[in-house]
Amino acid sequence: MLIDKLTNNISRHEITCKCGCGFDVADFELITAVQDAADFFMHRENGWKVAIIITSGNRCVEHNRKIGGSDNSQHLYGKAMDFKLKVAVHNEWRFISADDLFAYLDGKYPEKFGIGLYDRGRCHVDCRANKARWNG
Repeated sequence: MLIDKLTNNISRHEITCKCGCGFDVADFELITAVQDAADFFMHRENGWKVAIIITSGNRCVEHNRKIGGSDNSQHLYGKAMDFKLKVAVHNEWRFISADDLFAYLDGKYPEKFGIGLYDRGRCHVDCRANKARWNG
């Protein structure tokens, strides 16, 4: 049996393909990078709690095709995540802007990873070996 909780804020069921096929690879480098970003912003904002909202994790080939993902998407290998962050400061939850997430990840990993910005305040990060950046 696999352990569901991968980090303080990421559970295996949150990264599992949304079609129900069960594809649930947990790439250590990816999970670590996203949790590190969450921890950074929680401390930066003097928050008492942080939430990672994963909008897309692993994708099987069929689900990726259905949602219009690229044929070479890192989501197909369990090496990508689209997500948002929110931090609880006092009694109020605040979203961290995707621009801030992008800037943090780009600064932390200047020579590797795919990092992108998407609509609705989402940031993408993947663990490809080479550097790739995009907006949109």
